[in-house]
Amino acid sequence: MISPMLEVDAIATTKKSADVLNPVAAVKMNKLLKSTNVQTAVSVRDAKTGKILYSYNPTKMMSTASNMKLLTAAASLKTLGENYRFTTKLHTTGTITKTGTLNGDVYLQGQGDPTFHKADLTIFAKQLKAKGIKKINGTIYGDGTWFDKKYLAPGINKADSLTYYGAPVSALSISPNGDYDTGVVVTYATGTTVGKNRK
Repeated sequence: MISPMLEVDAIATTKKSADVLNPVAAVKMNKLLKSTNVQTAVSVRDAKTGKILYSYNPTKMMSTASNMKLLTAAASLKTLGENYRFTTKLHTTGTITKTGTLNGDVYLQGQGDPTFHKADLTIFAKQLKAKGIKKINGTIYGDGTWFDKKYLAPGINKADSLTYYGAPVSALSISPNGDYDTGVVVTYATGTTVGKNRK
């Protein structure tokens, strides 16, 4: 992507991708990036050949932040298709007594649904109740084995694993809110009386 400031220097997009950013525009882009107080690293490559079309601090390790969402979305659409839907499954073992006791275990099997919400747990509880289960004489397991055990993406600092932008990858994760932002909980508190601390 070329900055609107440099758009006049960009060769028309009908040209070959290797010529999209001409040398004059590249020099201006370098100066622009260097003049900011922000650490920046850019590497633009041809998707088919891998040839570098433009780079600025290309070997500097940096967090991709929300830019990774673009790559993830593109790869997901190509691999899974636009009609793919993630699922989270509920399984039980054992038998149910006449009084509604499940003598067995409950398994919550995640398959990578990023929108799985705590409200979905209530839906699952209602499904268990509909099967006649009132009590569980066993264990409830959260099954995240659908994915491998590489919880952190390459390049993610382990120290960032407790932050929302470095959260570990899991086949079973529960979003705390409607923003589906793993690791972030937004709490609203209002006071009852002016001048008093909120509870």
